[in-house]
This record gives sequence, structure tokens and C-alpha cells, in this order.
Amino acid sequence: MGFVGMGNVGMGNVGMGNAAEAALSALGGGRAVATRLAVGAMRARPGRVAAALAAVSLGVMLLSGALVLGDTLRAVGESSMAPGRATLLRGALGAIETAAVLAAWSAIHHVFAATAAPCLREASVLRTIGASRVQVAAPMAVQALVIGSIGTLAGLAGGIGFAELLVRALDPTPHGLVITSGAFAVAAPVGPLAALTSAVRAAGAAPSAPRVPGAEGGVSEARVLVGTATGLVAAGAVVWGGLAGTPAVAEAGAVMLLGAVLLLGPVAARPAVAFAGAAAAGLGGLPGALARGAASRSPRRTAGAATALMAVIGAATMATVVAGSLRASLERDAAGSAQGVVAASARPHGAPPVENRDAATSSADLEAMLGAVDAMLALAVVIAALGAAGALAVGVRERAREIGLLRTVGATGAQVAAMVRWEALIVAVFGTVGGAGLGLLVGWALTGALQQPFAAPPARLAAVALAGVLTAVPAALPPARRAARRAVRDAAAE
Repeated sequence: MGFVGMGNVGMGNVGMGNAAEAALSALGGGRAVATRLAVGAMRARPGRVAAALAAVSLGVMLLSGALVLGDTLRAVGESSMAPGRATLLRGALGAIETAAVLAAWSAIHHVFAATAAPCLREASVLRTIGASRVQVAAPMAVQALVIGSIGTLAGLAGGIGFAELLVRALDPTPHGLVITSGAFAVAAPVGPLAALTSAVRAAGAAPSAPRVPGAEGGVSEARVLVGTATGLVAAGAVVWGGLAGTPAVAEAGAVMLLGAVLLLGPVAARPAVAFAGAAAAGLGGLPGALARGAASRSPRRTAGAATALMAVIGAATMATVVAGSLRASLERDAAGSAQGVVAASARPHGAPPVENRDAATSSADLEAMLGAVDAMLALAVVIAALGAAGALAVGVRERAREIGLLRTVGATGAQVAAMVRWEALIVAVFGTVGGAGLGLLVGWALTGALQQPFAAPPARLAAVALAGVLTAVPAALPPARRAARRAVRDAAAE
């Protein structure tokens, strides 16, 4: 059992003889051995563990802050708005919260995969010498649960404080922060489960199977059929709900539409990359062409990086439509206020006044609430950018041989970094265009179902699209810098 404390077994550290036998013997020792291996691995790489903890804490903090802020705005809307407008606001908040959860899951999953990437070689060695998938996955799963749980606790505490600061700064309600158990029930499992699925998926890789560029498997026919059928039914439900005035049907269709996007993302990635990559190749020269090739060869990774951003931009577009609808509705009420005054003067003496819950919602109150909604969207965009950075980092790691070959034949570090930046831009354009289209469709359906005016302010929609594309800039910086600094022999040796 002396080997049990050694968590970073690698080909560069130990041989394949007695160490291999000791590894298999240790891995057969049960849960306690898996825990001790995980602790040894975390002690061997404190820097990567700290990076993973920071990523989980930041993702959960932003997510829990957005959820608590959403609960606060939902309570304000229900107490001060008419039922139709309150339902419209609830729909926008629900879309933002769903997108934030998806973005947080994607961010933690990809960032953890990037930080745990060095363990893949060790896992491959152990699988090669006979270890089962469960034996290899157990230490990585323990490590993921420990990091995910500790990071989640820190993130939940920070999220409450962050939401309190936002409420005090934006002042959307005089009642202060509204904290419900639902926000914690949604945010708490995201960190541990996202890290766990990332670790288990990594441990399940084929033994000693080097990643070959372009060797990613295609999308199954069943997935395409199910995704297409789901998308058609979802689009029909959204349109029917908008035309027939049934918001429940429109909301159900929107949820199904998100499922269709998750299923068909890899299918849509290739044509989307071909379209956006053509501009990248024309403007970026050789780095742009290489980025288009890298994104098209890995449609699953491209779709995984773009899906969270697509959900966030879709929610932001829908929220922009809802905000425009609420403003237009309030202006319509203000225009009819003169008629209301005349009607009030004609009311018989002593008759009770007609209750109007929207009277308490002034233009200033509405703008304060919409400012808080914009803050929620900003949090979701930051989470999506974090996920995109993690996905790009995983892509850089997977293409280490390709990068080493490019450096060998004369590519400079600046060209390699430009290739990563252009790939990030392609992913951002894919996610932004798809999300904007989905958001406009759902926003139109929801406002129509609730008999509210449809308003899509062009300037605000352009700002949302620009924000989506610009997420590529901060997301690409760390992986681009890492790819540019990678030594030729180190990259080729991966």
C-alpha cells in the first residue's frame, strides 16, 4: 500500500514494470484507496486544484447571484404589475435563469476538463495496463466532488453578497433582497455534478488513444431524427401559442426548442462554421483558415462551446423584446391616462375606484427593474465567456500535436494565438446568430400570447449581438496565450 499516496502516475515519472502492478493493486483496494489517490493527485498539483476551485466558485457565485436577483424581481413584478405584464416578466426571468444554469454547467464542465487534462495521460496508462473504467474513474470522481463541493459552498456565500450589492446599487425594490430556497436548490448541484460528469467522461476515454485531429465521430442518425422532430414540434408550439393566445403552450415550446438546440448543435455546427469561417479566412489569412478547419473538424466541441452562449444571447434577445413590450405598454397606458381622467370625473359620486395594479409601476420603477434584468444578463454573459474560455482551453490541449506540427514547420507563436482567437470568434458568431433568432421567435410568441405589444428596439438588439460576439475577446486570451507559449517539443510530445 505504499503506492497509494502517489496520485500523479505518469509515463514521465515511473516505469511500466513494478509501478504498473502496484497501480492495479492499489486501484483494487476500494473506495478508501480511490480517496487517497485523489488526495495525492490534488497535493501533487496545487496550482491546478486552485484554478479549478476558483472556476467553480466564480461560476456558482455568478449563477446564485443571478438566481437570487431573479427571485427578487419576480416578487416585485407580482406585487406591482398587472397579471399579464407580471407573466411576461416571469417568462423573461425564467429564460435568463435557464440560460445562466446552462452556461454555468458548461463553464464548470469545460474549465474542470481543462484543469484535469494532465490526468488523462495517467488514466490512459492505467487503462492500457488493465485497469477498468471504474477503477480509473473513482479517484477522478472523488477529486471532482471535493473540488466541486468546496467551490460551490464558497460560490453560494459569495453569490448572496453579490446579489445584495446589486440590489442596493440598482434599487429595483424598496423591500430589499428576496432569498428563496429554490435558488439554492438549483445552484447547489451545478458545481459538483458538472465537475463529476467532466471527470467521469474523461476517465472513460479509450486506453492509449491519442486524439487525432478530425477523428471525432459523427452525429448518430437517431440523434438527428429526434432533434429534428423535437425542433419541429417545438417551433409549432411556440408559433401556435403566440397566435392562439396561450402562453403556457408558448413556454413549453420554448423549453422543447432548447432541447432541440442541444441535440442538433453538432449538426448545425458544420454549416455555421463554413459560413462564419469563410469571413474569418478572408479577413484573418492563414490563422483564420486554420481556425475554420479546427472548428469544422470538431463539431461537437464547437457546438458545446456555442450552445451556452446561444442560450444566453437567446435569453438576452427575448428579455430585450420583453423590456420593449413593457415600455410600449406603459407608454400606451400613459397616452390613455387623459381618457382615464375624463372617465373618473364621470363616475357617480361615491362609486368605488377601479383597482389598477400597474398604477404603482411608474416609468422610473420599470427602468429600475429592467436595469436589474440587464445586470442578470451581464452575469449570464460573463458565465458564458468563462465556459467558452474553458472549451477553447480544452481544444488547445486536444490539438497539442497539431500545434506542435505547426510550430515545427515555421508557424510563429503570434500566428498560433491568432488561430485560437479566430476560432473563438467563429464560435461566438455561431452562438450569437442562433441565439438572436431563437430569442426573437420566443419573444414574439410570448408577447402575442399575453396580448402585449411586440417591440424589438434595433439599437438594443444590436448591442446584445455585439456583446455576444465580443465575448470571444476575453474568452480567447488565456488559451491563445497558452498555445503561443507552448514549446515545440512539448506540444509535439503530447
